[in-house]
Amino acid sequence: MFNKQLRFLAVLFSFTIGVPCIRAADPVPSGYSISVDFAPAPDKPDTYIIRTVIADVVTNEILSSPKVITKKGEPGKVMVGTDTSNFTIDLLVDKSGKTGSYTFTAIKAGKAVSILKGSISIQ
Repeated sequence: MFNKQLRFLAVLFSFTIGVPCIRAADPVPSGYSISVDFAPAPDKPDTYIIRTVIADVVTNEILSSPKVITKKGEPGKVMVGTDTSNFTIDLLVDKSGKTGSYTFTAIKAGKAVSILKGSISIQ
């Protein structure tokens, strides 16, 4: 009995030593940030100027800074791209003009890799 247990431990030990430790590759950090500013257009009470800035969170590089002019209650959309990524921003100022909302989608190789949603109180 003792011999069997000893052989089992020896086999288990040699198997454990013989298998290399497998380590996953370090993940490559990536991601995007977006800032959105909703402002009423001067002298046009139903019109809003929406400024956006898309940045890489790793490098802080500004990838795009599109501007949209839209009316209250009418959706606006921005589609921009770089060599490696495409971005879509859906924008809306509600009919009252008190709230602005956005949905930002980042697409790489045809797949959505990031979706950010938010709403902002407009003053």
